[in-house]
Amino acid sequence: MNQNSNPDKEKEDLFWLISQLQDFHLEFRLFSEYLENLSSFLEKTKRDHVKSIDEINDKIKSGKITPPQDSGQMPPELEYDHHKLNQISSFEDTLFTSFFIALYSYFEGEFTKHCIKLDKHTKELAQKKQETVLRLADISKTKGVINRNMTFLIKARHINYSKNGVNKDEWERIINFSLLRNAVVHNQGDISRNKDVLKFVNTPNSNLLNKNNHVVITKEFCLKALKTIEVFLDLVIATPSRSNK
Repeated sequence: MNQNSNPDKEKEDLFWLISQLQDFHLEFRLFSEYLENLSSFLEKTKRDHVKSIDEINDKIKSGKITPPQDSGQMPPELEYDHHKLNQISSFEDTLFTSFFIALYSYFEGEFTKHCIKLDKHTKELAQKKQETVLRLADISKTKGVINRNMTFLIKARHINYSKNGVNKDEWERIINFSLLRNAVVHNQGDISRNKDVLKFVNTPNSNLLNKNNHVVITKEFCLKALKTIEVFLDLVIATPSRSNK
């Protein structure tokens, strides 16, 4: 054992690590349940209105309801259900967008919290060895918080995530989530101003929709983002660094 090691401190750090992993996995389960519950409610509501429309159409066919003389006019009896279906569709867009923003904010917060913890440890080691080391605050955030955090882990903590399951494609998805979040929050979903976001949205199997250069976030995208972020954050937190020694 390293004579400079502190068994009590190591146990404390291990306990913190395990606790953090347990907490964030619980949070991801809650995110998943929240999404499924709201989606189920919306699907049931849509089915109820579709059923009502079918029943009204049957009554029109049977003569129980007299349709308007103008064939291009919707029967008044159908207006309510069609109006509600349009409302639900609009609400779905808002719901899934809000879900993604909340998920990304949680991810960024947890990622940063983990880096701050490691940064504190880096400072303590540097003081013991009387060395000058790269600190989290030394790294620019001009490319975003996520990029800053990853740079810190690689350069200051010497973590090679490519050997622990984080490949280039996964990292690019994380960066694209960041770009997408910014487009939604700062540009109201307008993706025409950023070619990288536009490319990401238009990528086959992205599970994102492009409506007149405005992104529409789907449930399928939310589920994929949830899984990607959970796996990534798990690897980031669980992977040891050489600076721990």
